[in-house]
Order: sequence, then C-alpha cells, then structure tokens
Amino acid sequence: MPDPQIANVESIQGQSQKPFRTSIILATCIAGIIACQMFAGRTATNQQPGEKRGDLVLQKNALPDTIGSWNCIGFEPAPEPNSLPTGQYWWVHIWHFVQGKEAALVTLDQLGLNHWHELTHCYQGNGWILTERTIDSERNGPESIPWEYVTAHFKKASGQEAVLVFSTFYEDGTPADALRIGIDHDWNKSTDFTDRLLGRVNHSNHEKPHSRALQCQVFVPLSGNQSPEIIRAVTELHLISRVYFRDAWLEHANSPAVADGSQ
Repeated sequence: MPDPQIANVESIQGQSQKPFRTSIILATCIAGIIACQMFAGRTATNQQPGEKRGDLVLQKNALPDTIGSWNCIGFEPAPEPNSLPTGQYWWVHIWHFVQGKEAALVTLDQLGLNHWHELTHCYQGNGWILTERTIDSERNGPESIPWEYVTAHFKKASGQEAVLVFSTFYEDGTPADALRIGIDHDWNKSTDFTDRLLGRVNHSNHEKPHSRALQCQVFVPLSGNQSPEIIRAVTELHLISRVYFRDAWLEHANSPAVADGSQ
C-alpha cells in the first residue's frame, strides 16, 4: 500500500489576546484514497486533478466568513496540479474556522472515485482510534432528498479527542449513502467484492458508476472533552458548508464550458 499523504496544517486552539500559540498536526484524511483507487473498476478517473479535468476552483469566499458560531480565519487553495504526486487523483480546498478554543478544518475533496470513501479509515491510519461512528441524515440535499452524513468520534493514546463529520455527493448533486460498517471493521480483510456487497446489500447508493464523488468534511481536534454542544456546533458547520459546496459544484458543472466538455 502506498504511504499515506498527510497534509500538515496549523490549528489554533485557545484564542485569547495572546498570539496564536498552539500548533497541532492535523491529518486531512486523504490518506486512504490511493488504496481505494487501487481496487479494480472503482476509480472514476485517472486524470490529473485541476481545471483540465473539469474540477471546481474555489476561493475563500466560497464559504461565508461566519457559519453559526464559527468564524473563518484562513483558506488554503487546492495545490497546483503539476505539484501533485503521481497517482494522486483528488484535489482538496481547505478552510480554517474557529469557535472559542476550538479549531475546525473544513474541506471539499474532489475525488477520483465513483463511490463512498470511508474517511474514518484514513484517520485510523494516522493514529486516531475510532470510538464511535453514527449515520444520520438531513433533508438539505437536492429536492429535499435525505442526505446522509457520518459523525465519528476519535481519541489518541495521549488522551486527545476529535470529532469528524463527513458526507459525499455525486457529480449530478445526488447524495451518496454511507457504508454500513462497525467501528471494528477489519479493512485488512476487505476486498473489492465485499466492499461492493456491503454497499449494494445495505444501501443502494454507495456507488455510482460513470460518475465522480465529491466529499465534504469537518474535522475538529478538541481542546478538551467532547460535549453535546460542540458536537452540535461541528455538525451545523458541516451541514451548512456542504450545501455551499454542492451548490457551487452544480453551478460549475452546468456551466457551458464544463457541460460541453471544453474544460
């Protein structure tokens, strides 16, 4: 399996009158996508990411400066396509939001896959222990179709806790269904066949041939212990930001240059 790629970004905790002072290494969770792409027949495209592939180029103002109780303090555009390693078929834009002592990483991941990508597996590969994983849905998808999202709780051996909320939609805006798996799922024994079976038997929209998947996520390494209030705040940040991402993608995908294939 290829080495996972981990993007290191500064996360600010404990905002006060003092300068930002605490830096944490955050795994932006794209680690397992290379492994997913190695499964035959499950990669939607092996084209280099970027505008030539038809990817959406976003700026900081793609999200509001304030979402709920969160304030945006930074933005990282997707990297230049020519700077990406060979075999990387995803493209990531990153926003940094803060709320009190908490710092959130908000991303849109334009994948080279045509199915649900189980993001918890990537975080587990970067040292986080998955302690809880739940699936919920919200009717803020296209035409009010229920749009599922996963809330995952993590901890590290050091005692650090984190929460991740993520979901996926396809190129036409259709929500993807989450995988039905437990926190003790053995990825070492997974195969392309069993992964497909899980998707088809447990839920029918885990995979969509001839389409690409776009993944939205919010990841927060917590400054203290988890609380219902912070989980609600992180969930709200995700549910609102993913609608902005989906709407921006659909506007882009329906533009003449992309629709006729000239871009």
